Amino acid sequence: MKYCAACNQQLSYEKLYEYVQCPECHSYIYVSDQPADAENKQYFDEIFQTLGDRKNHERKRILFEKYVHKDNKLREKQYVTFFERREQIRKHLKVPSRILEIGFGSGEHLYDMLRQGMDASGVDLSETAVRNFSEKYPEYANRVQCGTRFNKQVDVIYCCALLEHLDTPEQFIKDASECLCENGLLIIDALPLLNERPSSLTADEDISFWKPCHRIIYSLRGLNLMMGKYGFTNEISALHDDYYYRVLSLHVKYGYRNIIELRSSTIKHDALPGYFAYYYLCWRALRAHSLALHGCLMFRKI
Repeated sequence: MKYCAACNQQLSYEKLYEYVQCPECHSYIYVSDQPADAENKQYFDEIFQTLGDRKNHERKRILFEKYVHKDNKLREKQYVTFFERREQIRKHLKVPSRILEIGFGSGEHLYDMLRQGMDASGVDLSETAVRNFSEKYPEYANRVQCGTRFNKQVDVIYCCALLEHLDTPEQFIKDASECLCENGLLIIDALPLLNERPSSLTADEDISFWKPCHRIIYSLRGLNLMMGKYGFTNEISALHDDYYYRVLSLHVKYGYRNIIELRSSTIKHDALPGYFAYYYLCWRALRAHSLALHGCLMFRKI
């Protein structure tokens, strides 16, 4: 018997290797017989080994940037609101404070903070990610470590594209609460959150419903309920329907399912559409509406 990780409601049914929607908070829960750590680690270790070998399809990249500009014009109010709120959140990463980044991945964000003189450190599940960072930035090798737990006392915890990968987010939130100082901040960036408005995509088509890596697609209500149980209050939520992910989702919708693993539409790859098919997908994405929005949220420990 499985329960919703967000609100603890018993799920009305289970289907192995599929997403099941919670009848109470409407979050989507991925049902698997394998732990999240193992399935995520396998994927990301493979990706980080080949990340440096990827080459851009230059014509696609230029076309994509052109359509990003079109989308910004069409949804200008939404984007302005999102970036204003996101900047309010990210300014807390620019003040003198002790910062811990959980799941630093390729390490660019962590390196940028360190280069600016911030008192920052990072932990990541992937041994490959830690090794790559240490080799690329040897002067900061002592700032990173491999693992899933942390015991540093800090003012701010930052994680990007992480919470949706966890089967048991409660442990992460408890650890964060214990690790944060009084009134400390937990910043959750690049989190897919359920769109409360009608969508033109199904869970099988939306790129954010990523089997087996994304274990939970939260509703905002479900996320706030879960965080509230562990003493966190939502101070700022910045949400928008990101064009980049709409383009990826339309690849899935029209049968280019390799995009689920590749996660980029402008790299050179035989399994991706040709230039004119890509043009069509970019055009269709202007009017598409995702099932999962792109979120950046800031919670305060109370």
